[in-house]
Amino acid sequence: MATGIYSITNSETADCYIGQALDIKKRWAQHRRELNAGDHHNQRLQNDWNTFGEQAFHFEIEQRCKRSELDRLEEKLIDDYGTYNVEKTVFAEISVGSESASIKTTGHEGMNVALRSSLTDEDASDFVMQAVREMDEIVEAHPEVLDNPDLLDSLELPGYHPELVKALKKALQG
Repeated sequence: MATGIYSITNSETADCYIGQALDIKKRWAQHRRELNAGDHHNQRLQNDWNTFGEQAFHFEIEQRCKRSELDRLEEKLIDDYGTYNVEKTVFAEISVGSESASIKTTGHEGMNVALRSSLTDEDASDFVMQAVREMDEIVEAHPEVLDNPDLLDSLELPGYHPELVKALKKALQG
């Protein structure tokens, strides 16, 4: 029974999942069962498993350690290599009329809701540009919000996610 930190690496994309276990082989078996059943907690890992298949993934023991060292070592390796583990934070400068503001969105592993969807680095730019386009659409249709961002609370904006509208209001309030 090996205690330590392990990785699951996608050889097609070089993305890596880092984990810890008291019994690494047992934990790997659990990952495989969940991934093969389409029921893994990490949606990005699951999607890539479905796309590339099991043969594209390499399981490796990164470091054997004492139980007391698991959290510290796992955190360090996640910071260094854990692209499947890490939430993505996207920053964008948004210009609305003559106003300029920043928007920050954070995607958490496994979530899939408009402004809080898990993003790959490649998708981040598309995501931000779509948010900017949608914010521009709202301002074009309702230019009065430039002078009074609180009006956004009373507007009916079907088709726009409430988090997007909140982010626009915050950006306009600057």
